[in-house]
Amino acid sequence: MVQGGSGTATQILKERTSEQLIAAIAPKVEQEFNKYGIVKTINTALSGSNLLGSLLGGNKSNVNAGGLTMLASEQIVNGLFNIIDDHEKQNSAALLGSLGK
Repeated sequence: MVQGGSGTATQILKERTSEQLIAAIAPKVEQEFNKYGIVKTINTALSGSNLLGSLLGGNKSNVNAGGLTMLASEQIVNGLFNIIDDHEKQNSAALLGSLGK
């Protein structure tokens, strides 16, 4: 990791933990979607739009709640790793200490 350059530690962490993190937060994301009726609202907005429904994991004008949940969960995890990556890049010298010299 030390020789891999800036962002390497985050990339390794992302590769090894993304799937588990997505699986761990997906139930909470789905719960929140259901709580606020987001899937129902999107289905109403998409009525007649085949393209968006298929992009979000549904068919015709219905969005598959699981597909939307997974998409949102993946974006949350990606955002988390973007924040971690930015922190690593900004603080790589301090994080590595004498190993980075």
